[in-house]
Amino acid sequence: MLVSEGGWSSESVPGSESTPEEQARWITRQMALADSARALAVLQITFTDLDLAAWGAVPDAQLLSPFAHLGLVDTQFRPKPALAVWDQAFRRPR
Repeated sequence: MLVSEGGWSSESVPGSESTPEEQARWITRQMALADSARALAVLQITFTDLDLAAWGAVPDAQLLSPFAHLGLVDTQFRPKPALAVWDQAFRRPR
């Protein structure tokens, strides 16, 4: 098994309430599921949050808002609690 994509917002978005701590719990759960499935790899595509202001007047830029806070660090590269959980998963012996 290979998990190539996934994410949990660290902030609430329309239709879904969330926090940085809930995002970290999701990473913990994702790793537990990957372990139980004996996954070969898990990939976190979004390392940083998206800076929606940088997209400016790009048509439909607001459609990105549900994905804007999936990163393990914010747009200033400040770590979120989920980064420590992610890093811990990869410090384990293989």
